[in-house]
Amino acid sequence: MSRDLRVADNGAWSLGSGRSASEVGQPVRLTFPTWAIAGFLAWLLLGPLVLTTESGPSAAWAIPTGHPGHVGAVAIAPGGRRIATAGTDGGVVLWEVGRGVERELPGQPWDAMNCLGFSPDGTLLAAGSRDATVGLWDVASGRKRASLRGHTHPVLCVAFSPDGTRLATGSGDESIRLWDLTTGEATAVLLGHHHAVCRIGFAPDGRTLASGCVGGQVKLWDVTGQEARERPGRRAHGTVIQTLAFSPDGSTLASCGGSEGIQLWEVATGRHRSTLDTDQRFMQALAFSTDGRTLTAVSRLEGIVQRWEVATGRGQVLLRMPWNVASAAFSPDGRLLVAGGDDAIARVWELGPTVPGRS
Repeated sequence: MSRDLRVADNGAWSLGSGRSASEVGQPVRLTFPTWAIAGFLAWLLLGPLVLTTESGPSAAWAIPTGHPGHVGAVAIAPGGRRIATAGTDGGVVLWEVGRGVERELPGQPWDAMNCLGFSPDGTLLAAGSRDATVGLWDVASGRKRASLRGHTHPVLCVAFSPDGTRLATGSGDESIRLWDLTTGEATAVLLGHHHAVCRIGFAPDGRTLASGCVGGQVKLWDVTGQEARERPGRRAHGTVIQTLAFSPDGSTLASCGGSEGIQLWEVATGRHRSTLDTDQRFMQALAFSTDGRTLTAVSRLEGIVQRWEVATGRGQVLLRMPWNVASAAFSPDGRLLVAGGDDAIARVWELGPTVPGRS
């Protein structure tokens, strides 16, 4: 099934100006898989998406994914031209931003994917599954390269090392596993959390790993040697860790859990640095700007995208979405945001370089 739709040639709109990132529109043929017909019809009923921002209306490129229910996981590849979505149907779909479906990676309903992640070069996609395995796909061909086995509970988070040679996975079995992607073997099992590990991420130099669990603890691990070890220090939130992000220079870790604001930690010492105040709860994703001066977050329940100046803590609301955000991810440079909705639609925005004002 296909339909012509006039969109900007890069499929994204700038929040900074409220205008299309490209003024030249062109007809683009969006082709959807057979099971996406219901989602496509829902999109037709929704009509044009016009959102309210602090500086005026701005539009989003909408993808009717066809996943039943909500879009449970999303990821955006380096460069921002390709995204991946997953739902409770067990399938993963690759989309080319501004054009439509690129490839289906089929699955089974009992094998629903909880999390997705692209490798730094964009050639691999990792998907953590409800059946406690991790699937690795070749993005260009759609061929499944490996199924990593070792966890005993659903895999809740995945993260590639910056050099793309290792994969870290966190699970409901309270463990973290490090995988050698050349051999497909687990090289380390990190134990220390007493609840399900739900967030994970590598520092830019690949030497430090951050993890967060349902119990609210944030841990830092030294993963440079043959045996990874936990770094000392107590970093905790009162509720489940929603998201983590390292600054580009690796000196600061941002974490968020519930309604306590965004906490900033010194990576070298583990000490608390400051708190970015927010009225929003349950952040789905965080991203530093490439210069590390600003931090952007998107909340689940309120659908609000907010940006802070790290040095001063001043913040500004960039976008208010009239729906809940079931999943979200930023591009590596923080320029693009993809948000999966409870309505089975994924939406993509280009975030302009707005300078925060007073909140």
